Amino acid sequence: MNVRTAKKPKPRVDISYVSRFKLQAYGYDNLYPQHLQRITSASGTAELCISRYSKFIEGYGFANDAFADYEVNRDHMKGDDILHNVAGDVARFGGFALHVNYNVLCQITEVNFVPFENCRLEEEDDNGN
Repeated sequence: MNVRTAKKPKPRVDISYVSRFKLQAYGYDNLYPQHLQRITSASGTAELCISRYSKFIEGYGFANDAFADYEVNRDHMKGDDILHNVAGDVARFGGFALHVNYNVLCQITEVNFVPFENCRLEEEDDNGN
């Protein structure tokens, strides 16, 4: 097989827009991440692969011990706890989401992990944003 003659695969997920909510939908029913979670959770082999890939992404945690042990939110989660959650979502879904809280001085006060399967992208505006 030659790379130049290889055909580009079709996208797995149809990206459509739900106009009333102004967001991009994952698949025909907007539940692609939930279906992916359910299917991979039902397979022992898939779970093993995702677990190993997640451990590879996470590695030994953050190199900076001060940041790894720093509490990043009011639930007393540390930097390494957030990394562990992020690595799991990157391994399973290829993406992750964090919610960052700021104070009135524009300083970060909290970082919270948001499960990737609960997130959707907003519809593009006229400027392409």
